[in-house]
Amino acid sequence: HRSHMVQTESQYLYLHQCVRDVLRARKLRSEQEDLVYPM
Repeated sequence: HRSHMVQTESQYLYLHQCVRDVLRARKLRSEQEDLVYPM
């Protein structure tokens, strides 16, 4: 097995949650910018 791969389900779920939070924050920030700077 490769040591840098995710080992357990809990690690996978944690990584997935982190990615989802980052994407959500990025989406919220872009929506706020649209309100501040309407095109």
